[in-house]
Amino acid sequence: MNKTWMTLFTIILVFSFSGFAFTQGKSEKGQKEARGQAAKEEMKPLKKMEDSDTADTDKDVKRGGTKGQKAGKEQNKGNAYGKDKEVDGKEFGQSRARAARSRAQQRLAEVKSRIELKENRLAELKARLEAAKEKLAMDRKSGRINAADSKIKEERIRMAGEKLAAIEARVAARKTRLAEDEKIVETEDIEDKEK
Repeated sequence: MNKTWMTLFTIILVFSFSGFAFTQGKSEKGQKEARGQAAKEEMKPLKKMEDSDTADTDKDVKRGGTKGQKAGKEQNKGNAYGKDKEVDGKEFGQSRARAARSRAQQRLAEVKSRIELKENRLAELKARLEAAKEKLAMDRKSGRINAADSKIKEERIRMAGEKLAAIEARVAARKTRLAEDEKIVETEDIEDKEK
């Protein structure tokens, strides 16, 4: 009974894999034929476009105008920045530049406020760390804590100090980056005012 099940299972596996291999071969042939037909069909429109002398007018008609005419403002709006513009040319560019400067200054102000918050939090954490060190020293002197617990608490305080130093370094790096960004924004403002 067991051998018949194994034989049946083996036969099913062989047929399933052979069917899979057979379909793989057909799809590759079909893909090659499809590629060949697609390439032939692509060549036909290109030949027609080269032969026709109305190729330029077709493009203009698609844009919404005829040859020699500009497309209407509704058809040729461009990207999203020029979508609702009431002014053109230099005035539009200057208004976009002013908006970009104001966004940059707003971002700088946000970063500055976040840095101040982090510095305040850092000062609180330093104070708590110092208080923990003092408490540990007082507990040692009074004998309320044994040596093993003292070592554990010392290690925790040391690890907290290292984390605090890492946070302090990150805040300092952000402050220097902020100072550099403020200089860049100031120089751009000065250059724009000189023009």
